[in-house]
Amino acid sequence: MQYIEFVCTANQGRSQPAALMGQRHLQELELEDSYNTRSSGSHVDDIVAGNLSDGWKRSIVKQAYDRGDVYTQSDEAAVLQALGNGHGIDFLFERACSQFEDEEHQIRNRMLVANGYALSHLRNRPEQMVPDETVVAVFCMTPRNFERVKDIYIPTTGPVVRNVPVIAVLGHYALDDPTTDIPDAFGSGHEIYEAAFNLLMDYVPKAIDRLRKEGRLQ
Repeated sequence: MQYIEFVCTANQGRSQPAALMGQRHLQELELEDSYNTRSSGSHVDDIVAGNLSDGWKRSIVKQAYDRGDVYTQSDEAAVLQALGNGHGIDFLFERACSQFEDEEHQIRNRMLVANGYALSHLRNRPEQMVPDETVVAVFCMTPRNFERVKDIYIPTTGPVVRNVPVIAVLGHYALDDPTTDIPDAFGSGHEIYEAAFNLLMDYVPKAIDRLRKEGRLQ
């Protein structure tokens, strides 16, 4: 069995739905006996280990503060202090992420069910992307994910995987358009996430069709 892998940042909101969509399209093409899909995250290990930049933490706290529904009025002084000098940023960051993650899962699951996908096929624990010679293509949601995946498969020092798969930004490959990607909708609300989900439904089959047209799927 060979695999088409979909990679976002945390292996939650984008890559898991993309893998389900890809699996369905492979079945439609009657290729499921030879190919399957999987999903992973480019930064899962960093997230689990807490190796996150203060700049990124500040951006999440600022996003939560601007939304107005994460922190209370009594939190305002602490939030402004954290955004200014970083003091107390970790607690506020975790609080925002907890709410954002709950929202993301609710919207993701609702969209999947509405489109006929079984939630039982979702993975509870995210997985870090690692090189695998059974993978024929790695489709990344954004250029940031692409750069991390490329660095893992083709490091500047050390051994390179023997059979490097197609590595591409999903939207770029699907539409042959370098301006398209699947933005991270984390914390952005229902409309933005639903728009990203609908892009996945468009891009995933087109990317697989292109793989087949180019002879990468036999």
